[in-house]
Amino acid sequence: MKDRAAVSSLRRDLRVAEARLAGATKEEAEAQFPKIELHVLDVSFDAIRDSERREYFMNLPTSFSLPEEAVDALRDVAGELLRQPPLYQQLLVKFNAEVAPE
Repeated sequence: MKDRAAVSSLRRDLRVAEARLAGATKEEAEAQFPKIELHVLDVSFDAIRDSERREYFMNLPTSFSLPEEAVDALRDVAGELLRQPPLYQQLLVKFNAEVAPE
């Protein structure tokens, strides 16, 4: 996903450059191809610090049928992992957002 975000940005830059070569002003070219920021958060079980807990999640079967306690545990750990990356915290600040209390 990070590669796709980078490629998307490069494609936009290329289109802006092509428009400029075709005679558009910088403002016209950039307005024609608005900049879109893509933020990719890496959320994986590898980020679980406790080795026993990490092993538990790594060994869950890939299945559409899991025990309720496993589903609840997955939901809990997903929220924890999502909030860990610094990028997530930066996005909260950027969008003036708050995380709902748990």
